[in-house]
Amino acid sequence: MFQECPHCHTQVLPNPDGRCPACRKFFSDISDISPGLKKFDIKSRSSLPPICIYCGNATERTVVLEEGIQKGGDSWLDKLFLSRAPQLIKHGEVLAIELAIPQCKECAKTKGKPKPERVNFEDGSMTFLVHINFYDGVVGRHSEKLGSYQSDPSFQMKVDGVYSIRNIGLSVTGQVERGVLHIDDEIRVSGKDLAKKIIIGGILANHKQVDQANPGMKIEIQLPKLEKDDIKRGDILTG
Repeated sequence: MFQECPHCHTQVLPNPDGRCPACRKFFSDISDISPGLKKFDIKSRSSLPPICIYCGNATERTVVLEEGIQKGGDSWLDKLFLSRAPQLIKHGEVLAIELAIPQCKECAKTKGKPKPERVNFEDGSMTFLVHINFYDGVVGRHSEKLGSYQSDPSFQMKVDGVYSIRNIGLSVTGQVERGVLHIDDEIRVSGKDLAKKIIIGGILANHKQVDQANPGMKIEIQLPKLEKDDIKRGDILTG
């Protein structure tokens, strides 16, 4: 069975000794890997979530990338290639793939401009090593499970953890299923008629404060006005 190597993130059939045939490292050795990363193909004109490709935090900033090849002649082979790659943009004699990649200012300073690991001109895609929050956000936009996001923009999240934190109060964790959540938004627990208002005190992603949470993001929500008995694992939060 093919597996994604935790080191080079290539889909491979592991060798009998447990090594990856691409990078020659053992699948069982995870001492030097960065958790939360995944190799992912992004196609031209894809609808991407406002989540940084590298750190997984919310961002409205995008970086336009363009990779091009020299246009060939008018032979049947060239015409066949163009017919199979209608997503390529024509700039004179150059055929290009153009992507607007979400990247926050912090990652732009530390990592520079996003660089694809592979460019496929036939299907108009670039392969990147992306943060799992970004991957989940893309899948969330297109999956059947989260298909209601486009038609129903209201926030929804299933609670998978409830914690009492000293000097902060109650915090819950989960993955945003649909809608956008902001600090100071008012939400409710589905199926419960609580007398107190539930106001968002803070939103964290990867242990960092963020201004908003988007579909697919795994987050922690600070709810200082709630008690632990007011909410439990499995409850649904809605906007």
